[in-house]
Amino acid sequence: MLLVSIFLLAASSWLAPQQSADEVVANMRPGAWKMLGPLKNSKSKDARDLRSSVKNMQAGVPWSTLRKGFAAADGSVASWTAVDLESYFAATGKDLANPRELLDLDSGYMDLRTLFPVEQRSEKVMYLYRPVYANDASTTVVTCGAAGKMNLWWNGKRLISNKEFHTLKADNTKLTLDLQPGLNHLLIEVSDEYQEWKFEMRSQGHIDVHRINRAIDLGVEYLLDTQLIDGSWPPYGSYTNGTTALAIYTLIRSGQSPRSEAVLKGLAFLRQRGRAGGTYSAALELMAFDAGEDAQDKDLIAAIAKGMINGQSSNGMWSYGASTSGDGGDLSNTQYAALGLRAAAHSGVEIPQSTWESLARATLACRMGGTGQSSTMLSNGFGYRANSSASPSMTAAGIGTLAICLANIEKDKQKKLVRQAEHSIEAGAHWLDKNWDLHKGLPTMHSYYFLYGLERAGGLADREMFGKHSWYLEGAERIVNDQKTNGRWDSDPSPLVESFALLFLRRATSRHALTSVNLRNDRLLKSSADGGPLQLRLSLNNPNALWIDSGTEGFSEIARVVYWLQAPDSPWQKVEEMFENRFAIQHDLAIPGDWKIRADAQLNDGSLLTSGTIEFHQREGISAERLAYVTEGQFNIAPAGSPTIKASSYNPKDLPQALTDGLYSTSWRCKSNDSQPQVDISFRRKRKASVLKLVMTPRALTTTHGASIPQLVEVTINDLPPKMMRVPTYIHEKAVMEFDKEIQVKKIKLRVISLSRGQLGQGASVGFAEVELY
Repeated sequence: MLLVSIFLLAASSWLAPQQSADEVVANMRPGAWKMLGPLKNSKSKDARDLRSSVKNMQAGVPWSTLRKGFAAADGSVASWTAVDLESYFAATGKDLANPRELLDLDSGYMDLRTLFPVEQRSEKVMYLYRPVYANDASTTVVTCGAAGKMNLWWNGKRLISNKEFHTLKADNTKLTLDLQPGLNHLLIEVSDEYQEWKFEMRSQGHIDVHRINRAIDLGVEYLLDTQLIDGSWPPYGSYTNGTTALAIYTLIRSGQSPRSEAVLKGLAFLRQRGRAGGTYSAALELMAFDAGEDAQDKDLIAAIAKGMINGQSSNGMWSYGASTSGDGGDLSNTQYAALGLRAAAHSGVEIPQSTWESLARATLACRMGGTGQSSTMLSNGFGYRANSSASPSMTAAGIGTLAICLANIEKDKQKKLVRQAEHSIEAGAHWLDKNWDLHKGLPTMHSYYFLYGLERAGGLADREMFGKHSWYLEGAERIVNDQKTNGRWDSDPSPLVESFALLFLRRATSRHALTSVNLRNDRLLKSSADGGPLQLRLSLNNPNALWIDSGTEGFSEIARVVYWLQAPDSPWQKVEEMFENRFAIQHDLAIPGDWKIRADAQLNDGSLLTSGTIEFHQREGISAERLAYVTEGQFNIAPAGSPTIKASSYNPKDLPQALTDGLYSTSWRCKSNDSQPQVDISFRRKRKASVLKLVMTPRALTTTHGASIPQLVEVTINDLPPKMMRVPTYIHEKAVMEFDKEIQVKKIKLRVISLSRGQLGQGASVGFAEVELY
């Protein structure tokens, strides 16, 4: 008996999901799903009778069993019922940013416990039936999986028999279905054998590139919004440098310019930090600095690479620290060391041949059974260390690391080593094919760690397939389907999973990038003729340049030109040019934000020509003020005043004490129903200061891009009259209030008056990351 009435719909009124004409199989038209159950168990009389009736299920002939009733598990009569799966998927997929369109024979991800609530592990059984209509005889390929014991029949023929699955994997089984002209029958039986009770079928096909690009755009927005004001990102554990370096590298590989504010500030943060001591962080720093392409980092890259080379263990591997013991190291650390050295080599650092050769031999030793007897096997995976069991993530690591070695080893001098590496890459690829698993059941971070490793293995080894698996298409669909509406993939504050997902989708390591995301402006802009006859041109390439097009009517009569520039949040600035050569000037447009530029030209007879206004958003560069945020916080005197803080309200994870803890990664946020958010800060010892600054909270983990922030804040210092402070709309800029003179600050009261969008007390949880005094 169907227990969730909201998803019931009369069969005559049910409509299948609309399909894109250029993606469906033109010969095939699937009908609506019908479901029966849950029945008591697969051994009950009614379940046996239903399976016995399958012999009457013939192509072209209606299946009479669809008109019969059966004894349900609760004693009532169960009949075949059409289900409103569109409403079901809309309810269960509300956190997906990019829902997968159901095409051809896609069933969607069905959690049968949600559709049919029963006690756990009840051994009940469900039946799912779907008619499929075809114009002509043909074939179609699907993959399907379940959590439980599954049987599957196609036109009365059992294609899957009593197969047990502990967890759902959509590609548990690959089937070729022979379509007959007219009516075809698909029947699935899934028993509730285990903790999960799920089913999914997918048509063999390719994920739409537009969905991939949308996922990348959302993920990049999330990374940009959650960067802290000092250029870092919330760390994963103690890996502050490594987390920030990974985010920077991801942004650049995802289309952000190395000259963008986020990248410039992030690299500045890494430069002023002490060098990372661990292999992971040091390797990621090398990758970030190399991708940043800034000449000032050449010596730094060489120094980090030297430390990496010296940290190689005598067995050729790397461990978490700078171990040089003979038994130190593991393949996980070692693959990142290889990536770091690869980046250093790309930046011009000479890596000794002995380093690459030792690395290759160490990686070969991690093949299941080492390079001895079992290395001759066709299918052989890699383990965490020598003699460890093979795993998908370490096999991907082994393939990628050996590919890096092959690109750097002098092949004519190490022919045997090269042959072993090439053979092991092939063996690893065969092993991945035989043990294919996109890690749906693992914790998110571990699963995406593997997916990024798979991207590197495919890209570095220049492979599109691992056996019958198109690793990019299958992985991309998994990643895009997992993305939440706020652009995230995980709930941890650090951006590790988001970075792994974006690097996979962008095919960051591959020479054959599938996607193209344009996050930059066009590099050459021109004024509109509607604004005036003077033709103004702007090049956003480095260096920036402004000039008057010689095609302007009367160009030869121009005596001088005045350029007017309006930087973000600034008044118009006058720049005069009196020389020839198209009256070109170079001007620093490095401040990111919305710019306006126009020009006036005076002709020899004294008349004027005016241009239209060029308006553009500058994504590159960073102002000196914002760059100072990287180190400014260490001079903040507010935390040392031992303050006591009271707030009108706060969330359990966003305590008022965060306002003066000296950390940009923590914040105070009021409750969403607080109509008068306020904090009172009292210092035990007065703080002598002349400037108050408020640091905006980074985007909350649960919100979407463009969430509300304070707009106007009433500030009361000690017992002085309150003053209004306007908060910048850009969350990476501090709100600043300068005092008339240096004063002794004993108390600060902050009251939020208005928001950038929305109303106070009506769902907006807002606040600040830090209150600073200088």
